[in-house]
Amino acid sequence: MEPGPEVIPFWRGLSDEFMAWLDGGSGRRLLKLFAKHDLDVRLRDDSLNAYRAQASVARIEWRSRKRAPQLEIARAYLADTRLLSDGSQGQVFDVSDEFLDSYEQNLPQILKTIDAEYASPEGLWEAKCIQANSSGAPFRIVDRQVVNPGQPSRLDLLAFSTNRERPTALAIELKRDLDNRIQDVPVQLARYLDMLDPDGSGLRSDVAESYFLVCEQLKALGRTAPDPGLVQTNMDVIGVVALANYNPKSELLGRALESAGQLARQIHFCFLNEQGVLPPKSHWFVAVRS
Repeated sequence: MEPGPEVIPFWRGLSDEFMAWLDGGSGRRLLKLFAKHDLDVRLRDDSLNAYRAQASVARIEWRSRKRAPQLEIARAYLADTRLLSDGSQGQVFDVSDEFLDSYEQNLPQILKTIDAEYASPEGLWEAKCIQANSSGAPFRIVDRQVVNPGQPSRLDLLAFSTNRERPTALAIELKRDLDNRIQDVPVQLARYLDMLDPDGSGLRSDVAESYFLVCEQLKALGRTAPDPGLVQTNMDVIGVVALANYNPKSELLGRALESAGQLARQIHFCFLNEQGVLPPKSHWFVAVRS
């Protein structure tokens, strides 16, 4: 028997110290600023990202030695602001009250720059999908841009079903219009399924524990999140290619279906509506297995 894929430990969630800081003056002020501008907050390993479309407006990392966080933002997003200084691609700032005063003043310009130059069409659809599936939908988004450890790729979205009788995790790749990369998506998505569910028995325990904590912490921070009770070890994991504004008769889609039909992992496909809602499973389709 061939060895399975290497399993690299997975962790998401914030330390108690970081959570306490976010509940205090500077941390709470920063979260209110993100909420004011409708930024999407996602938790990492003792860090968080605030997104505008696919662009990270702020990456906040807890520095345990300093017992304080630092904020990192891409230098390109700081054009025409007073925060821009000589340095590398990323700019890193201590999150002091003085910095927050400047950040708050310059954030509208940062967002304007991102909207004008860096918000990709796929990133806008990703943001729309997150918003549309935040409540009252069959699935709830819990994470985005999930790194596959050991590989230079990221899963677009991770969601959980709201059906308690059949707990399900969805690994979602979003493709829009006539993106010709869709031909490679089934193989790429199968690798994520190998990461989330290496032996086919369901969601890995460390991934489930991570997202249970993430759901609890997002709610504690006043953000929208799935019910932690929806997240269970060994729950089904399904790979879905979500198509936004996509021609169902596209030859590229036909090639993607053909590729999916040759994989050991089953890959599902669905069409998002104009609002970005993920349809129920009864509206999905799969390739004919070869």
